[in-house]
Amino acid sequence: MTKKFDCYLDTFQIITIILHKSYRKSLMKLFLSDVDLQTELKIQEIYESDDYIKYAAITVDSLALNQDYYLTDDLGTKAYLQIGAVTRNPLFDQLISYNGPLGISYHNQKTDFRLYSPVSKKVEIELLSPEGNFAVYPLKHFFGCYQVTINGNLDKYRYRYRININNQEVLTLDPYAVASDAKRDYNYIIDWQKSYQFKYPRPEFSGKATDMVIYEASIRDLTSKTNLPKEVKGSFKGLLQAPKTTSGQDTALEYISSLGITHLQLLPIFDFNSDGTDYNWGYNPEQYNIPYGFYSSNPNCPYTRINELKQFIDRVHQLGMRVSMDVVFNHVYDLESFSMQKLVPGYSYRYDKTNLRTNSSGCGNDLATERKMIRKLIVDSICFWSEKYAISAFRLDLMGLIDIETLNEIKRAVNKYDCGIMLYGEGWNIESTLPITERSTIENQEKLPGIAHFNDRFRDLITINLANTLKGVKELFLGSPSLFSSPAKSINYVECHDNKTLFDYLSVNNKENIYDFHRLSTQLVLLAQGIPFIHAGQEFYRTKQGSDNSYQESDEINGIDWEEKDKYLEYSQMVKDLITIRKKYPLFRISKFSAIMERISFIDKLSDSNHLVFDLKAKTYQFRLIIKNNYHNYMLKYLQPVYNIFDGKRKVRIKGTNFNLTFPAIYIYQLEV
Repeated sequence: MTKKFDCYLDTFQIITIILHKSYRKSLMKLFLSDVDLQTELKIQEIYESDDYIKYAAITVDSLALNQDYYLTDDLGTKAYLQIGAVTRNPLFDQLISYNGPLGISYHNQKTDFRLYSPVSKKVEIELLSPEGNFAVYPLKHFFGCYQVTINGNLDKYRYRYRININNQEVLTLDPYAVASDAKRDYNYIIDWQKSYQFKYPRPEFSGKATDMVIYEASIRDLTSKTNLPKEVKGSFKGLLQAPKTTSGQDTALEYISSLGITHLQLLPIFDFNSDGTDYNWGYNPEQYNIPYGFYSSNPNCPYTRINELKQFIDRVHQLGMRVSMDVVFNHVYDLESFSMQKLVPGYSYRYDKTNLRTNSSGCGNDLATERKMIRKLIVDSICFWSEKYAISAFRLDLMGLIDIETLNEIKRAVNKYDCGIMLYGEGWNIESTLPITERSTIENQEKLPGIAHFNDRFRDLITINLANTLKGVKELFLGSPSLFSSPAKSINYVECHDNKTLFDYLSVNNKENIYDFHRLSTQLVLLAQGIPFIHAGQEFYRTKQGSDNSYQESDEINGIDWEEKDKYLEYSQMVKDLITIRKKYPLFRISKFSAIMERISFIDKLSDSNHLVFDLKAKTYQFRLIIKNNYHNYMLKYLQPVYNIFDGKRKVRIKGTNFNLTFPAIYIYQLEV
């Protein structure tokens, strides 16, 4: 059948009509009708192309978004009025946003359901009991939301919503759901009191960012190449079984905790689009508040997913580390299946001036974090993980695509769970429709109190230039004061899950002396002012066989080979030693540049193009620290004996007056005060 005309509500009073010329060449009159009345529309503007004519018509009164309307032309042809760009109109947020609870609220005798969908004409909930009994209940509209209370104990019931929108019936999951089946056909109702109860609280933490030592790892990578049984490799459960190397050395959690790490950062553990067969990092969000099913031993059992994740977190806490969670709020995996898109078409994403969806994330869509209900979803999600799973830090993927107000609201919100919850992320300035002044970028970091950024200048300068020059390293060692307002803003790193590992990079760009410069790079990460960040396996020369983007590679490429650790035990011991030194002496953890200027001096007369010399002074102790990037002898002479406490490879305590520095490394000497 030939299409005649379509019509869309683009503001509360403006309707766009698309007339297909195969139907007729022009419209004479248009009438808007609902159940009770019919009124003639006034056409304001006309745009014509080869195939269609676009009309902009204005209504006398604002239209109710949850009611059905039709347009009829002077020939009697009728078209349903669809929801158009009105959901992106600023008035939409002002008039129809909602600040109450959403999702489900379970009680033994009843469960409350609340769903935000102001443009739906009708909403019903499908309930499926554990025995397979099916029922449908209508929800009542209330100020942009639909809600219902269903009596009875609904624990383990499955549910999903059936909505009528744009004259079509659509099935959707709950964007606030906390449990799901493996295929994402239904969400589950659960009783949180029946889930695993934590035995160990979050380990004590000062809440001072520069006291963090972050270790990034993937759940899958940590055990995929161990000798564990196949069914638990790459899972939460596998990490509770403490796998050993062939020589009996610790791996995974026990080993990581032995380094002195404060925060174990996990690549995404929320529900992402993957069936667990192909390798996936997890940066393709499906359901934000649900643990990823294929890290559990039974993806179809909601309690198994929840309990095994909570048991894993409890073990991390028992070992003295906090958990940092990688979250992805700049895009979603599938823009059409995303539940918020189904519930409020067009609202969730950013659009450009030509009314096309933007793609700043490179994933086909950009979440409009500045809109109130997307912001609420994000803030509520992070609060949920903080409360229910005791997550202590959040790493925000492509943070520069998130607006400043959303991040500041998150920071304020999580304080009620633990004032030591940390936020940090990728503050790259990616072009987007978000105004430059509202982007959460490094350039705007002063507008983001208490939120840190990955220091890509640190990474690039160290990985590219360190073997040739120390130019710029002084600035990095002092916390990058030309880039940040505080060293507590700078996450210092030389490798992460993205791109080549440091070993692979050096193998291509600095084929000689890889091992010495690799160690020196890690030493700078651990001793520079700011927040040190270590990628899993970095401390024993982890390789991904040269892959520059391993998100679609195999476990053979991505999995951590713990047997390699046993070959380089002195390197991992060096990392442990430096973390010990960092934790023991506050001079390596200064949080203000004013204090750095008072306590750290650059000794220009002892420095040259291959050696940087610093004095670090506290009231009761003083250090001389030398950064060296060549193999020429460098003599350090003192009139009075001093103690060498780090000799470039290990923590020592050697007393003397003359020291010969021979290889690239950082050297630390303690002087009498």
